[in-house]
Amino acid sequence: MKYADVAENVRLLLEDLPSQDEFIYELLLAYGKPKASITRLKQGTYNQSKVPGEVLWKKEVWFKVVDGDLFAAIEGLKTAKGTKTHNPQKLESLLHTFFGNACLNVDVFDKKGKRCTPREWFIAPLEVIEEAINLIITGEIINYKYEANSKLIRTKQFDAG
Repeated sequence: MKYADVAENVRLLLEDLPSQDEFIYELLLAYGKPKASITRLKQGTYNQSKVPGEVLWKKEVWFKVVDGDLFAAIEGLKTAKGTKTHNPQKLESLLHTFFGNACLNVDVFDKKGKRCTPREWFIAPLEVIEEAINLIITGEIINYKYEANSKLIRTKQFDAG
């Protein structure tokens, strides 16, 4: 979705504000998020927040209605556990470290012929990816490594000295 399209969608949203409960969902639609995903978020399938009135869509948005001092709420969010747990840069770094030796070596060219070499595409079996997700959730991923040749996750060997 182009910036101009998003700007127009947000302008229209602000002209006819939805209810407080619906605002976040309409805002996500204005940014071009799929309707099916928004429906799942509303139903709770994608909402990982356990706090009533909050919406936490991993790597997408953390929404919370704030009554009172907005800046105090922002400062609180900076140190909240959920902010640290769902930090996309930290997650990306973990994935690159863990699956780095399984990076797909490919070049992609845009319409103008400009080359791009994606470093976010990894080759690994689905079971390995699912196990890595569980290790990330538990925080144990730092104790393991992925071996691309054997397609196995193994415990890291640490020096005793």
